[in-house]
Amino acid sequence: FQSLSVAQRYLLLAGAGLACLAAGPLLERLLKFLINRRQSRGRCRRQFDCIFFSGGSLLPPCQAASQALAAAASSSNDPAVFCPDPSDCRLSHSSQHPYFQLIRQLASAVRSLDLCMYTLSSPDLSALLLALSQRKPRPVRVRVICDSEQLHSLGSAIAKLRSAGLPIRADSTSYFMHHKFCVIDRSLVLTGSLNWTGQGTLGNWENVVALDDVKVVEAFRREFERLWQEFSPASRSAR
Repeated sequence: FQSLSVAQRYLLLAGAGLACLAAGPLLERLLKFLINRRQSRGRCRRQFDCIFFSGGSLLPPCQAASQALAAAASSSNDPAVFCPDPSDCRLSHSSQHPYFQLIRQLASAVRSLDLCMYTLSSPDLSALLLALSQRKPRPVRVRVICDSEQLHSLGSAIAKLRSAGLPIRADSTSYFMHHKFCVIDRSLVLTGSLNWTGQGTLGNWENVVALDDVKVVEAFRREFERLWQEFSPASRSAR
């Protein structure tokens, strides 16, 4: 730098200044990206949740309240536990009841809900799926994968969902399609031991874990899509 003339020094400094001005917006965008990524990771950690069903030791949830909570999904209202006559109702209205927690998570779906469930017979949860698929003005795309033996089993809600127009697919083997998970809006996964049955939600010791970690959600999303293609009528006819 010392060997340069005054004019050359001015030109070099001017060029460096212009380079800094040009790089400024890029550096600003990079900084915003890093900040947003860090905040996003923080939100993922805070949104981790576990729901435990306690083997019938809890007071059963109010049926009217659970129906009202599920019905709220059809109108995009904020789900709240509600009972028409709570003074005479001896059932639970606690917002922390695991059944109400599960319904609120499901009712949060905005764009899509992909359910991979061994068996489904809960009237409230099947009604919730229908309500989401018929939501106005923007229906939620609901798809269901289940075990083939559960399609027409006693008490199963699968046939009702299919007759209502929901796309349903099942395996065609003697083995069990034993998954129990749900992908909501491609950004949240619910998984655990729970089958969507009255026994599972109101009697058994069960668990549901809610995760929004990007890698975990993507892994479950890919598994759902893999099974959706594998269990398609076209794939079966090609075998």
